[in-house]
Amino acid sequence: MRRFLLLYILAGTVTAQNLPLDYQDPFTVDLYRRTVLTSEKYQSYLLNHHLTYEDASFGDQSTFFRYLNGSNNVLGQSVRLGYSVYEDESPVYSGRLGSFGYLTERITVHNEMTLDSSLPRSGHYVGKEWRGLSGYSRRAFLHYSGERVRLLLGRDFVRFGMGKTGNLLFSPVSRPLDQIRIQWLGDKFTVNSYLIQLDNSDGFYRHVYAHRFSLVITPKLVVSLTETALESRTGNGVELSLLNPFLVYHAEQMNGPDLTANTLGTIEIAWRPRPGLIAYGEFLLDDYQFDKEEPGDLEPNEIGGLMGIEVTDLMINNSQSGVELVAITNRTYKTPTGSEWWLHRNDPMGYELGSDLFRMYGWLQVWLHDFSWVEFSLDYLQRGEGELDVPWDSPWDAYTVEEGYSEPFPTGVVETTITPKLAFHWIKVPHVEIHGEAGYRMISNEDHIQGQDGDGWFFSITLATNLGWKIMD
Repeated sequence: MRRFLLLYILAGTVTAQNLPLDYQDPFTVDLYRRTVLTSEKYQSYLLNHHLTYEDASFGDQSTFFRYLNGSNNVLGQSVRLGYSVYEDESPVYSGRLGSFGYLTERITVHNEMTLDSSLPRSGHYVGKEWRGLSGYSRRAFLHYSGERVRLLLGRDFVRFGMGKTGNLLFSPVSRPLDQIRIQWLGDKFTVNSYLIQLDNSDGFYRHVYAHRFSLVITPKLVVSLTETALESRTGNGVELSLLNPFLVYHAEQMNGPDLTANTLGTIEIAWRPRPGLIAYGEFLLDDYQFDKEEPGDLEPNEIGGLMGIEVTDLMINNSQSGVELVAITNRTYKTPTGSEWWLHRNDPMGYELGSDLFRMYGWLQVWLHDFSWVEFSLDYLQRGEGELDVPWDSPWDAYTVEEGYSEPFPTGVVETTITPKLAFHWIKVPHVEIHGEAGYRMISNEDHIQGQDGDGWFFSITLATNLGWKIMD
């Protein structure tokens, strides 16, 4: 059973059509969160291996796989096919071929290729299509895990934080990124340094530099600080100064003049006061105006916040429930320079819905057994007109400092969506799984048109199977 679970997580699953292919499948994420939230044994494992809640949320998953499997030496392959139907649109065919191995206690390799007929339907897919299918190498990396140093070379997901609906800096639905990642492990802290290569934009070569410091204040409280810099340049190459993990990126680019970058930073808190209860929060700082000396200083602050609480077995055994709040102001993730926008291959790297929004999300998930669950959720979402694909504007330039400038939150005609939804995930070990969901959307001011409503039912069903897999231990 443990070996199948390991294989299943590594192979991934096919999701509903309304989610991008790169979305970490709901089963994996929910199982991961459940283990982190409830297992005292796993909490001890994290601390004994110099890991934090950051790693337990979506970071170094190889340690989680090893924990579940009870072994350090695993080599295997998996082939998965999926068939999805979402509302009244044409079916989606998808598949994944994965090869993975924990060759030694310290070395992990992974390769995963994917095909999906829904990719071109997104409207911003930049890859090629062949006979109705599109695909790419989803994950491909070498990972070394030492006593105090960890190194990853290749393509993998990057995600910070414990958000249920997403995270502010690197989201669970963003496309995997080509990267070099180095992690230094202390007894009560970790330091992470990233060099990430993005797609070219308007003739500019783009890289993201990131460093992250996590401090285990107590076994129940972890605080993390992250700073990133997205640099674009006409020539290929990297900025050596930003490779310094101990440098303050924002201060460096402010001292220019040759270095320009879009810098973003976050502070995160994860607090676990008792087993089965986690409170978490994340604050994103993109741009903040301290001075009010000239019209340019009237630019509204570009910030974001996320907070949530999650608890197990609240009135219902084998359940998880929680609530999460998200608020992101207009123009967050953007600058006047389009090549510095927080996007990769036209997809958001941060919160999946972009900016200029307020969201309140609640859920109740009941586990039927170790592999299957049902979930009811209620989603309240307000979106302003300043969505992520809207061109940059600067209306404050028309005002004097004495007049001042302000704008509502969210901005313009606000689209409001209320969505109750019921979902389930069922597995017949080891080869068959079914994921389904149904709900009702109540939309007011749809597409930001005053008085236009867009209510309606929706549903999806996904069937997936493992055609073959092999484990050698």
